Amino acid sequence: MTAQDTLPAAPLSGRGADRIGAIVAMLSLVLLWYWLTIVWHILAMPGTQVVDMDFRVFWGAARLAVMGEPLAAFDQVRLAEMHADERDVWLPWAYPPGLLLAFYPLGFMDFFPALVTLIGASLLAMLAAVRLYAGDFRPIWLCFAFAPAILPALVAGQVSVLWAAGLLAALAAIRDGRVVLAGIVLGLLTFKPQLGPLVALACLASGQWRVIGVAAVSTVVFHGLATLVFGIGYWPAFLDMAGQHADKMRASIGEAEIMVSVYSTLIGLGMREGLALGLQFGLSALAALAVWIAWSSRDMGFDAKAAILVTAIPVASPYLWYAETAFLAPALMLMLRAGMLSARGPGLPLVVVMALGVTPLLLLQLLTQVEVPPRRLYAGPVLLAAFLVAAAPLIGHLRSRIPRT
Repeated sequence: MTAQDTLPAAPLSGRGADRIGAIVAMLSLVLLWYWLTIVWHILAMPGTQVVDMDFRVFWGAARLAVMGEPLAAFDQVRLAEMHADERDVWLPWAYPPGLLLAFYPLGFMDFFPALVTLIGASLLAMLAAVRLYAGDFRPIWLCFAFAPAILPALVAGQVSVLWAAGLLAALAAIRDGRVVLAGIVLGLLTFKPQLGPLVALACLASGQWRVIGVAAVSTVVFHGLATLVFGIGYWPAFLDMAGQHADKMRASIGEAEIMVSVYSTLIGLGMREGLALGLQFGLSALAALAVWIAWSSRDMGFDAKAAILVTAIPVASPYLWYAETAFLAPALMLMLRAGMLSARGPGLPLVVVMALGVTPLLLLQLLTQVEVPPRRLYAGPVLLAAFLVAAAPLIGHLRSRIPRT
């Protein structure tokens, strides 16, 4: 597959599709602008420095780093003082040093311009990544770059859209044989290491040894430079916090409504924790097997391989935040390109729910303040359905490789 490939699904060609793409993208941007207007008005209130959203943790950690106290980001009391949250809530900084270094410039800004900078960078990164898959860039492609599914991550001030855009860019670089660029981008993506194992598995299965080597060097340089800036003491503090965070999440997985993994969904439905975890491990193994089979194949199209990988990553993770539903947007694009889905017929409902993500629930909550169903009860099944549809062609692929007698 090349960068000049176009969407094979006929319903996505022509003026009608372009009009839909432009309308969907404009709707997402208008909703985002509306949300930023709300944030602006909240911050205009006397004595208000931050807004109750995930981004305050990133901003608070960056502020502490600028003040010469990077390790204080692991102190819940000190971090809460920075973002003025006096509640007894668990909002830790649990990221490797490279991400703190990347966020360091935001520490010089006030909360609102720092938030706008992150959102703007995320939108530009996703647009640039989607552009790598469009030969003749038409408005329909804006539907994937600015799909409603990415809005929850942006509204929360999370980094999931940046990660998804980086993954798309790295996959395009692998497709085009630009191994150094692919390795560098994959090294930078280690700021969310829990999402990376299947990417590494795909590289191993396809024999991308140079990409793996460059990624390893890029990782060492990325986090090594940050370690020189923040000190070697960052690592034991980070590992300790990561352990605490994992324990906290496992203990509260049944009540943590912002978690959308299959594991958390099963527990939310009343299943025993041990059984739910066992089923999650089984699903993770199935996702890993699908990635290995797809990426070790020499006759499967690249878009199909990429779609299987992008849909497998979220279903393989036991601890998946609702912001990671942003993966649905690039997954939808890849599945349409690979012909796994069609915007007509039986595939249309899945196309719609993947494009929307959990945004309808978010809007209902923001605009009406009514009690909404847990996001995982919606997102978990959608993520699982996307993976099963993407992986389904592997059955026929394996059958074709079995010798007939």
